[in-house]
Amino acid sequence: RMENEVHVTGRGDNIATACKLVEALKRQQIAEIEKISTGMNVEPYFNSQGDARWGQPSAVISFTLKRGELGEYISDYQQRKIIEIFEKNDEECTGTLSLDKVEALELETKFQANEEQIEKSKKFKGELKEQTMDLPTFIKFASISIHPLLKNRVFKDILSSEFKIEVSGQRNAAAADAGEDDK
Repeated sequence: RMENEVHVTGRGDNIATACKLVEALKRQQIAEIEKISTGMNVEPYFNSQGDARWGQPSAVISFTLKRGELGEYISDYQQRKIIEIFEKNDEECTGTLSLDKVEALELETKFQANEEQIEKSKKFKGELKEQTMDLPTFIKFASISIHPLLKNRVFKDILSSEFKIEVSGQRNAAAADAGEDDK
């Protein structure tokens, strides 16, 4: 979600992995293929006497990808958890959240957005025609508000501690709070 262009390279036995990755990104409309190149790679090395030698040639494939239609939005796990936040805060089940409620969630600060993202999120909210957000709009807003380099562990910590959302590999924050009361 940070860059408009990315390069994926597969060498030797990893060519199939690179191809599968690129195909998955293309199928999900996260990226589009701009260029594919193939070739042979020969790496030099120095032997124990300090003489330069050439290694065995290996096949290489390189892809240049540009951001696809859905490349700027959160996806998979993060998207599912953002939907949970939306549903938890849509108490009347209207399918919308008021802007006041969205601002009270403080997604930008909790998910460590940088200044540029904060400005984009303010602009996004300012361009809304209504004072509410439906689920697709909320996902777009969250995509702007969540720092793209946020580690999965940190994302899960924020979900459990700030939003009381259950995440795998951690105790639910509500259960942890209840456990502290027992002591």
